[in-house]
Amino acid sequence: MAAAVAACGAKPAYERRIGGAPVAVAFDVDGRVVVSDAAYRLRVFDQPLGREVLTIHWADDPGDGSVAFGASLAAGQRLMAAGALWPSHLGEGGEARLTVWGPFGEVRHVLRAPSVLALGPLFLLPEGRLLAVVELPRPGAGGAHQTALCVWDLGAGGEARVFVVPGVPGPVRDVDVDPSGTHVAFLADDGVWVAGLGRDGPTPARAVPLGAPPGDAVALAPDGVTVAAGREDGVVVCAPGAPPRLVSPRAATALRFAPAGTLRLALLGKNARLRVVDAASGAARTIAAGTKVHAFAWRGDGAALAVLDGGARAAVFLTP
Repeated sequence: MAAAVAACGAKPAYERRIGGAPVAVAFDVDGRVVVSDAAYRLRVFDQPLGREVLTIHWADDPGDGSVAFGASLAAGQRLMAAGALWPSHLGEGGEARLTVWGPFGEVRHVLRAPSVLALGPLFLLPEGRLLAVVELPRPGAGGAHQTALCVWDLGAGGEARVFVVPGVPGPVRDVDVDPSGTHVAFLADDGVWVAGLGRDGPTPARAVPLGAPPGDAVALAPDGVTVAAGREDGVVVCAPGAPPRLVSPRAATALRFAPAGTLRLALLGKNARLRVVDAASGAARTIAAGTKVHAFAWRGDGAALAVLDGGARAAVFLTP
């Protein structure tokens, strides 16, 4: 493990080779780094990227190569969740199967959602809820599909409540939820929309003016109303009542706001380079210079980024 360094950018504060085929990365509330991989494992590394303290092998490969995988950790809750889509032999789509664990790897919940065409991102929300973004068949539409939100109340148990957000045209390409779990943003072929996310379901979505056709990524700031979105000419930040402001001239494949601290945006470019952009000034700095980044995640305090590269290495970069 590398020694701590004061600067952020080309050199990580901590790094290690983890092997395998990592898919996603996250921090838990204790600052541990959690990595999911293509072998259906969750691997938990003691902070900061020290020994591997927990390994969970949570699923067997269904064998046809059509599995979608997602992993998420809760902010303010000591939970982990992962899910995959198992193909159905009875017709179109399959069954989404999700598991929720406690901090020591103990299974808390096993959840299912039938008739799912695709499983997207997972979000563990405050007040003990799990949200999964899914694609479902559109009734009477001859094979068309629609994006929906499956929400489980982990305290009450039972089946998911399924919501199709009013006003969001499909197909949806990216989704983000603010840290408080009160708003959700969608990026679709025709633009970007934001909807409220109450316990009784989402409110009708409002369109966010981008000023140009949308790109591939969207992010929702901690305030639940400020949006960052990709466009053909780069990345813009859209605040209520203000025109979209270009903060980067480079296209992005993934965007996420820091969950705390100043308004900063992590931007993964199509060249697999990761940068952090100050949303107010537009000042940017490169994270993991010279490395092709596969996945990244903010720590809950916004002071660090966990990064996976294509060489099966994990690293933590300080972002004060």
